[in-house]
Amino acid sequence: MGSPHGMPQVHLRRSRSSLCLVSTLCLLLILMWLRCRFSSVNSDWSFRPFGGVDGKTDNKNLTLVILPSGLANIQGAYCLDGSPPSYYIRRAQSAASQGSWLVILQGGGWCWNVSDCYKRSLSGLGSSYRLPKEMPFGGIMSPNATVNPEFHDWNMVMINYCDGASFSGNLEKSVRYNNTSIYFRGHRVLKLVLVNLLQMTSLGEADQIILGGVSAGGLAMYLHVDFIRSFIPSHIPLRGIVDAGFFLNERNISGFEHYRIHMEKIFNMQNASGSVNKACLEDKSTANKWKCFFAEYVYPYISTTPLFIVNSAYDYWQQWFILDLRCHPIQCPDKLKYLTRHHTIFVHEIKQVYHHQGDGMFVSSCYAHSQVFHDDTWSTYRVGGKTTREAFGDWYFERTPPAQSRYMDCSMDYNCNPSCKRSWTLPFYKNVTDHLKESTPDF
Repeated sequence: MGSPHGMPQVHLRRSRSSLCLVSTLCLLLILMWLRCRFSSVNSDWSFRPFGGVDGKTDNKNLTLVILPSGLANIQGAYCLDGSPPSYYIRRAQSAASQGSWLVILQGGGWCWNVSDCYKRSLSGLGSSYRLPKEMPFGGIMSPNATVNPEFHDWNMVMINYCDGASFSGNLEKSVRYNNTSIYFRGHRVLKLVLVNLLQMTSLGEADQIILGGVSAGGLAMYLHVDFIRSFIPSHIPLRGIVDAGFFLNERNISGFEHYRIHMEKIFNMQNASGSVNKACLEDKSTANKWKCFFAEYVYPYISTTPLFIVNSAYDYWQQWFILDLRCHPIQCPDKLKYLTRHHTIFVHEIKQVYHHQGDGMFVSSCYAHSQVFHDDTWSTYRVGGKTTREAFGDWYFERTPPAQSRYMDCSMDYNCNPSCKRSWTLPFYKNVTDHLKESTPDF
């Protein structure tokens, strides 16, 4: 007996069986591809609940939380590769610390053009899907009570940085490169993570919050701290710590404004004019709005949150990439004048802190970049007789008033601080610069 369409039923059954077999094989291939594609992250990433790590754990590492794709789609909040925003979290273990939160903006440099941003999208600095499930953190985020006696048991959050523009990207349309869509949406990423934390954890019921940032995340603090403060209930005390985020607009040793030109390109490429400090933007002409992408220009407009600024006046990232000074002073004494000039400019600009009544600072002469998130620099580098840890703790807990919480290091010589003389040795210099060459592309 034939089918209604004249096809013999036996042939129809065979056709359907073949179709089912092909469909099954296709599904298996898709599942195998997905398994390979996302093998570097938790296998249940797409089903991870908002509060998936809200409970207590004995694990000292911070655990990755990737926000649901559906939520990211609604808000258009994407990392460079189109993946959802994410953060790491570790909850406080003791009852006394349940209301205390430390929320940090991750650092990691910038991507200078679309090609560079595409390459970055293939890493954990551009994709939540390429991050490890757990991460240890040191310094102020260390769970070790010896290293970090006053904050070790606080609730800890690291907001992952994935736009390459200090959480400032705000471009509506994606950009195509190498047949791939690249998204400049870092400001939406920041907003969505904040909303998620407030709604799905007890952050909105905190007794106290420290907001911080390091390197490019430190710059993000200067750019966005007033914006972030607007999300936090006004009755919750909020103070900030900014580590290695005071990048200068300075000419390099050849006299070029190399860094400024490239940061201005990022500002325009990612449409950051719609997301950085509003008071600064309103006060600048159209031609000068890029200045609001620099700490030295935006800092005077910060009005809502007391800050404690930690920076080296001889920051090695700035020496290498902004000054283009790529030799140790011992090896090129003729270039020492550029290092001295940099120190003079930095000290002049950072003294703006004296005009912010509640702010403190810890400015070392160590050959360092981040000093807050590494155990040794957090607990051993000293300025004015205080370690970074002690100086910040005294300011934060008001054991020392702000006017006495401004620590400026010696300046008679670049290697004048005995607590960090090792940082100026040639072996240390080589280790640092080898890492810079490997980890950060030239621009």
